[in-house]
Amino acid sequence: MTRQAYEDVESRSPVKGAVPPAWIHTPVGAPTARGEQTRQRVVQAAEDLFRNASSYENIGVADIARASKTSVGTIYRYFASKDDLLHLVLSNSFWRMYTASRGTWRLDDSAAVNLERTTRAYLEAYWRERSFLRLARRLASTSDSVRATWWSMNKELRERMRSRLVQDQLAAGVPSLDSELMIRCLLGMVDDYAARAFVDEEYGPASRRDIPRVAAMLAQVWFRAVWAAPSDDRRGAPWD
Repeated sequence: MTRQAYEDVESRSPVKGAVPPAWIHTPVGAPTARGEQTRQRVVQAAEDLFRNASSYENIGVADIARASKTSVGTIYRYFASKDDLLHLVLSNSFWRMYTASRGTWRLDDSAAVNLERTTRAYLEAYWRERSFLRLARRLASTSDSVRATWWSMNKELRERMRSRLVQDQLAAGVPSLDSELMIRCLLGMVDDYAARAFVDEEYGPASRRDIPRVAAMLAQVWFRAVWAAPSDDRRGAPWD
């Protein structure tokens, strides 16, 4: 890939100054600085409780008020309901997931190295957010808002990766497949592993120790699927 082609791709996804997309839940801010501090304290308390709770249903507004050292009335001043607060907490988690891998693609590294770094960053984010993702997956079957937010985040992430995939394949002269279908399959592969390992703990107690090894494997599979060649020489790039 030429430097200009690479910079054209990177310019569409800056790390700094990224504007949160429309699917992020953005409640009305408090009218005063002190009120905003209180509102943020409520959000932090709710996040801590939701992260550590075994059941969302067992957490009440009174519990959040107690943890944030506020009153139930104060919470209802800023949030319509516990569900409204939960939606904010989950959308913040999704936003952290979405931005986790941004800025990991470096011009001086090969595609194979960049893919491994990006995959590792995404898996690390999935590990950190696993409690919220476990809750979101459970609520997605009953909550239209949670499901819509999760799907919107995934759609935007797919489009960002699909755009880069098309650019890279064109620059490398690699015969391209259906880019949307390919990116669904490849991202699905990464998401499925992360969900099984970190959320469902299907492979045993969740651990982040295997993330570097798993990221290397997933990136290698991704690389071979896109460029149809092994990446034994990690110094070389497919567009050289």
